[in-house]
Amino acid sequence: MPETVEDATAGLLNGVMILAIGMAFPVLVVWQVMAQWGVWTFEAGSDLITDALQVAGLSYLSFLFVRTGVRLIRKSVAWFRMRRPSSG
Repeated sequence: MPETVEDATAGLLNGVMILAIGMAFPVLVVWQVMAQWGVWTFEAGSDLITDALQVAGLSYLSFLFVRTGVRLIRKSVAWFRMRRPSSG
């Protein structure tokens, strides 16, 4: 849990940035598939196993980044909620 307002705000910012990076990876994969479609499907020299493993590795990294970003955001939001005085 963050200790100060600055820590919580930095956690929010870092969480959003890490989440955005993690969500950009699948877009990169789709873009590369579309760009290399002719090479992958019509050229006998391409290595489909290597390409598939790269996509799998990038997908796993994307999942880790998204999970970390969401976790940072949730911790910071929870800290701000605990800090807010009750209205009742």
